[in-house]
Amino acid sequence: MQIGDESVDFERFAESVAWLSADLRSCGLEPGQRIGLGVRTGWSFVLTLHALLALEVVIAPLDLCDDDAVARAGELDLDFLLAHDDHDDVLEDVVEEVADGAAVPIYRIADTFSLVDVGPGVEDGASGGGLINDLRSGRVEAVEEIIDEAARLGRRLGLWPGTRVELTGPLNERPAVLMVLACALTGACACVDGTRATITTRIPDELDLPRHQRLLSVS
Repeated sequence: MQIGDESVDFERFAESVAWLSADLRSCGLEPGQRIGLGVRTGWSFVLTLHALLALEVVIAPLDLCDDDAVARAGELDLDFLLAHDDHDDVLEDVVEEVADGAAVPIYRIADTFSLVDVGPGVEDGASGGGLINDLRSGRVEAVEEIIDEAARLGRRLGLWPGTRVELTGPLNERPAVLMVLACALTGACACVDGTRATITTRIPDELDLPRHQRLLSVS
């Protein structure tokens, strides 16, 4: 990964994922539980996404500043809510909406994230991890389906360890999630920087790919 001007190799990234996963597990996260992910951008999103996938939980990406999304999250029977400290100013209101006004414990994770135990969740939850991409339907996509699609995307774009992929703006939408996972599966370098809501993939010229495969932008 490239975080601004700093490079992070896969070994260091894997260690960071393992540490965060261990912290989250120690607070009670278990496979199949539902967690609202209120982290949207940059290194923090890539890190938390991989940590939650490693824990085999069901991830519901949320925009904590979107009242409609928060209201719909309250109908998903979440077990936990994970937020970055950038959203500390709205977290109290979000928790009140999602937890239906009940008093709930909040854990501080890595001095950066807040993990909120918002309720009992779904009584008979999924047996493994997944992604809730559509908050309206609440449909859970199995991790295996998402990984397979990300692998196909990586092959279609010709991603490999020499590729640099720029990921900017909100990353918690499905196309961006697939691109993040495609980078991990192929060993491509994911570059997180900037705030524009675009994803741009740069593929080395020596691959001699068609122009539409050299540059991909997703708004």
